[in-house]
Amino acid sequence: MVGKMLLKLFVEFFKIGLFSFGGGYGMLALMQETCVEKNKWLDKEEFMDVVAVAESTPGPIAVNLSTYVGYKHKKLIGATISTIGVCAPSMIIIGIISVYFENFLQFKIVRYAFTGVRIAVSILLIDIAIRLLKTEIASSPNKKFTISLFTIFAIFLLIQNIIQFSFSSIYLILIAAIIGLMYHVIINMKNNDKNL
Repeated sequence: MVGKMLLKLFVEFFKIGLFSFGGGYGMLALMQETCVEKNKWLDKEEFMDVVAVAESTPGPIAVNLSTYVGYKHKKLIGATISTIGVCAPSMIIIGIISVYFENFLQFKIVRYAFTGVRIAVSILLIDIAIRLLKTEIASSPNKKFTISLFTIFAIFLLIQNIIQFSFSSIYLILIAAIIGLMYHVIINMKNNDKNL
């Protein structure tokens, strides 16, 4: 039974690593489908929490997510197997491509394929962003605050891309965390005043 679960973790994360393009964010849609909808390893809210933690901690988001899921179900061996599963396809493919890289890019069909893949990854990223937003709004105690914060950050990112100034996503995460903490403190203070 243990071996069966470990094999399933490896196979599922290997498939995610093999069939997703665009790095960790490109994998999120497949991760959600595999971990939440198909295998029920996580529920939607836990997936949101794990994405937030995986984004905030060092390392690629897909590796952090796979490590968490593996650890949750089979501790250290599960974390190791899941992480190897999600990383193995990239290592194999990059190893093959690196040998033939210059010849590889000379083919028009390969260049066209990469163009198509970039478009598909963009669509996947939009899809996962909408899914995560829906889940967050559904589970939020204050939907207006969540929608307002999302709108402010979306406008900020739009302006950033139009003006093309550099702003690290780390700062955006820290600002969001500070705003969330401040909001929580203010709500608690209001609730304490009402109880007095």
